[in-house]
Amino acid sequence: MLKKTNYKSTIKIEDISELIVEKLVMNFDFDEQTATDKFFSSDTFAKLSDTETNLYEKKWTEIYELLLREFKL
Repeated sequence: MLKKTNYKSTIKIEDISELIVEKLVMNFDFDEQTATDKFFSSDTFAKLSDTETNLYEKKWTEIYELLLREFKL
């Protein structure tokens, strides 16, 4: 669940999430559902969705790298 969000941060989080899921599908041959489940259940997504971390202000590629390190991919 998204916490303490405003419209701008929600849109950024959704855009970043979409890009990351697409990249997981392309790079690791996951189907879309698996990629979505992996990302939305990750600590990286939890941090991204907590607007107090301001992680959504970073480039999506930096967030993707955090996810790869989390999953050791």
